[in-house]
Amino acid sequence: MKKQTTAAAAVTVVSIAVAIVVNLLTSGWSWTFFVLLAVLAVIWVALAVWQVSAGRTKPLGAPPVASASGIVARPELSGKIVRLLLGTGTRKVAITTGLWGAGGFGKTTLAAEVCENKEIKAAFGTNIWWVTVGQEVRGAALADTINDVIKRIDGQSPGLTRPEQAGMHLGALLKERGRSLLVVDDVWSAEQLRPFLDAGRGCTLLVTTRFSDVLPSDAEPVEVNQMRPEQASALVNSGIAGLPDSVRDGLLDITGRWPLALSLANAALRRADRTGADVTETAQKLLQRLQNFGPAALDVTDADRRDRTVAATLESSLSLLGERRDRVVELAIFPEDTDIPRDLIALLWHRTAGLSRDETDRLCQEIVDLSLATGLHRVRLHDVIRTYLRHECGLDRLTALHNTFLDGVAATLPPGAAGWWQIPGEQEHLWRTLAYHLTGAQRTEELAALVEAPAWIIGKLRRFGPVAVAEDVALVDNEHSRELTRFLDQLGHTLTPTIPEHAVVNALAHRLAHYPALSKLHEAAIAETRRVPRLVPSAPMPDLPDPALKRVLTGHDRAVKACDFSPTGAWLATVGADDTIRVWEPQSGRVLQVITTNTWLFGESALSPDGRWLAAEGFRSVVNVFDTETWTVQAALEGRGTVRCFTFTADSRTLVLADSRDQLIVWDVVTGKKLRQFKIEQNLDHCVALTGTTVLGVDDGLVRLWDTDTGKHTTFTELQTTYGVTDVALDPDHRWAALAGDFGIAVHDLARPGRPARMLRHHTDLTAVASSPSGDLLATGDAKGMISIWTVAEWRPVGQIAAHGSAINALAFSPDGSTLASTSADGTARLWNPALASERAQHTAASTCAAAPDGTWLAIGTPTSTIIQRLAPPQPALELEFATRAYSLVALHGGRQLLVELVSEVLLCDAGDWRAGRVLAHPEGNTLSSATGGGSYVCAQSGGQGLLWDVDNWGPPRFVVADGDSVRLADRPMPESPRRAVPLLRRSAPPEIVEAAVAPSGSSVVVTTDTAVFVLGPATGEVIKTVNVGTQPYGARVTPGDRWLLVGVQDGLQVWSTNTWTRHTVLTEISSDLEGAAWTPDNSVVAMVTKDQTVRIYDNTDWRCLTSIRLDGTVTGCTWAGNTDLVVVGGHGVYRFDFRGGSPEAEG
Repeated sequence: MKKQTTAAAAVTVVSIAVAIVVNLLTSGWSWTFFVLLAVLAVIWVALAVWQVSAGRTKPLGAPPVASASGIVARPELSGKIVRLLLGTGTRKVAITTGLWGAGGFGKTTLAAEVCENKEIKAAFGTNIWWVTVGQEVRGAALADTINDVIKRIDGQSPGLTRPEQAGMHLGALLKERGRSLLVVDDVWSAEQLRPFLDAGRGCTLLVTTRFSDVLPSDAEPVEVNQMRPEQASALVNSGIAGLPDSVRDGLLDITGRWPLALSLANAALRRADRTGADVTETAQKLLQRLQNFGPAALDVTDADRRDRTVAATLESSLSLLGERRDRVVELAIFPEDTDIPRDLIALLWHRTAGLSRDETDRLCQEIVDLSLATGLHRVRLHDVIRTYLRHECGLDRLTALHNTFLDGVAATLPPGAAGWWQIPGEQEHLWRTLAYHLTGAQRTEELAALVEAPAWIIGKLRRFGPVAVAEDVALVDNEHSRELTRFLDQLGHTLTPTIPEHAVVNALAHRLAHYPALSKLHEAAIAETRRVPRLVPSAPMPDLPDPALKRVLTGHDRAVKACDFSPTGAWLATVGADDTIRVWEPQSGRVLQVITTNTWLFGESALSPDGRWLAAEGFRSVVNVFDTETWTVQAALEGRGTVRCFTFTADSRTLVLADSRDQLIVWDVVTGKKLRQFKIEQNLDHCVALTGTTVLGVDDGLVRLWDTDTGKHTTFTELQTTYGVTDVALDPDHRWAALAGDFGIAVHDLARPGRPARMLRHHTDLTAVASSPSGDLLATGDAKGMISIWTVAEWRPVGQIAAHGSAINALAFSPDGSTLASTSADGTARLWNPALASERAQHTAASTCAAAPDGTWLAIGTPTSTIIQRLAPPQPALELEFATRAYSLVALHGGRQLLVELVSEVLLCDAGDWRAGRVLAHPEGNTLSSATGGGSYVCAQSGGQGLLWDVDNWGPPRFVVADGDSVRLADRPMPESPRRAVPLLRRSAPPEIVEAAVAPSGSSVVVTTDTAVFVLGPATGEVIKTVNVGTQPYGARVTPGDRWLLVGVQDGLQVWSTNTWTRHTVLTEISSDLEGAAWTPDNSVVAMVTKDQTVRIYDNTDWRCLTSIRLDGTVTGCTWAGNTDLVVVGGHGVYRFDFRGGSPEAEG
């Protein structure tokens, strides 16, 4: 949108400039008048752009990067980093040390200096984001760290529980903002860096790390080691004068020009200078101490000598504090890379030494002055210093200090406090780190009680989301924690923090209803939301996890195409349409590897029998073979045409590939050499390896056995169907082959060539099939997201799993058969226990809905038909089958009619006789979309024009067409023609009609163009109002009662008053992702559903969000069957909610 606004402003300025020139040349007016006019015009455009941009800017909140002032510049390093960051071919830059495990070399300081560089600021502007990781941050804690960055950018935390998922979300946000720089400081492992590499797809990435081996191969490393002599000299002399050269040189030698040691030495000298002590004498004493207790001269490549130098230098600084030295050591109990609030430091030091708050503030300032810590109101220890302090403390003293600190915190709680959950809400640091301190204090019983306490879980969920809860629960291993972990693994992504805050607690309450082991938490959540507006499920929610679900694997940002278990079951590889391969640890759901390719991946994969090689289909005619030990490309095997199928033979090193040019090619994947190539009669659609060099191939209804040594084949049998095969599974003992497709399953007995296949038509529209390792079970997946488990002994289905809200792409059993993996177009891979498949699992997707305002009937649109449920009085459902599926349903005339939008016509069905009705169609038979109705009018869209019918007289439609800079009603459609070039002096092109919609009352037609929104009178076509919304609108509607005009734009939903035609508010959480909206019959509230799978309820008077709930799966529409009965439809089916306003009277 920023680019669009800039472009619009530029066009306007150019147009004005040309107009001024023309008038200057053709009039007799003074040129000074036109100069003044030009200046005023530019100011006017600038103000307009500023006003539009200001209204759409998302909340920022990037923390200020650590100031680079007062440090010694290292231009030979910073200049190189700046050049790499600004270079066109570099997206990942890493600041690392050439020394294994070395800290304190100034990587963070250098990154901060780079962020303050004028060229960097000019290139990235305000889009510079900083995140610190640290050694101890992993798993849920890492996801929470990424969520915090997302919150600073977007204004709200997504509460994602997986680091990879959070990284993908962060990358999408950064890409949306334009050119961005993400600084990831203090990375310790490849696992920590991995989600930021996902985020790095949408930005430029700058990483600081001690360990170069964690970096991806395409990163540009910049090594930071000891300072140059002149830089080291400047640092040790900073802020002081008169230091003799001999003493200075002695300090440089003994510290090895190590920045951390030099900084500590300089801080001690500056302190001496401030207090009036002799700087030279202080430096000589420091040098003598380093000589006595440190190495004779520091070799920075020697870790042991670095440790001794740290100890000696720190002791020199700590000794300056006298008896207060222990206070600094006590700070070792706080978590790594944490900004410690001074009030908590004061609490600790008051317990250990009786210090007052003023004494604490003075000592903190002195610690900062000595470079032992950084910060003003909050104090942060350098990780090297913290490590040294923890080593000095030892485990026993650390445990005692944690206990002392916790005793101090307990003393601040209200009298008679029931537990730790009564810590004041403003103590955010304690809420985040209390479980860490309880662990450090070895208070295992208190910790277990804390993570089971409903008030603590709900409090953390409200403030920080499910990730923070998962972090605490992971510290305890008991039945409750395991069940809560299972719950969070399955549904944590639906429990993100919300506005209003209580909505997430309500979601928790109703998600817990099916977890009896968590009944106390369930009851507490119910009680906490009893008096607030909320949505209460009035029927079982269709997206509840199937009992067979083990874990959801999220991370791919597009469809997941294929999956393969390793022969030992230690890992699972998934191939995504996002052009990545992800390697997971099935037991924990942890990502082991993310392989980013430089080419497109089209989904099919094959694993060699020994698990050493993974082949994945690439762009055009290439199959990439990955070494699963290093996850690097071993070979890129290329056919002559598009790859049709490929498989490994039994020797695990030979790959057979069939392409679209009727070629069968045999490759050696170890050497990358082509062994043989054969011309075949027909393209192979699928192939699987049998024994030796034999491959079973399927082509055009024929099953053949191919000898890949000779290229000869024998026709095994012919399929008894004309439908295509989508997947093939082979019995481990090669007894049978199962072919799946639209027809169901065709099972071929491999011991009896020529015998007709056994046809199993219990389930159709199958998209995937897999055999269990024992060969006694078969799993199939279908286009609706259902998995069926079959017993091979009887060839019948014995269980079903409602797996995904969209088509299943692939299935794979683990080697022991205990786990079944599925992948889907919904972007997830899921792990299932096939033994828990239910015989009653059902999965019916729904795409649209409508209801009578009085709740007498409900219409549901499914992929195959429209279901009419008569609710009052209840009657059996009626199924209506039309020529195509219904794309939208609208209740008209108080529920007396139902509008049904099909592909090329709109039906008006009578509620009294559902099979009777009238047909509205385009006079030329064109397709229709976006049908709406109100009063006596029905409106639909066809191409770039709208059609408006008056159903009182049933005449031909009138057409909503563009007319110059406006729109009008015409009796005939405008002829389609290429969009004309804009005349030079024209301000903009003629508007293109995006959408036309009739108001529910029938009083107006709202026409959205690519430049403005026009409100027309439906009878006369007169333009009642032209609304310029300040940006490109995507659609508009007048609400029931004609009080509001809603306009969708990229950054929100604008709400305009139709009384004053002024913008009332902008709902920034709802943008072009709006899927549907519905008002209660009394117009008191409105429900909105969006692509982020969230249902929100707004007050129709002041547009406050009253409550919300996030669902698991796509959400496509909603309607009210009365003032409190909300119906929502989506990929998992139909949801029914009772909206409760929360007042005592309503609840009574």
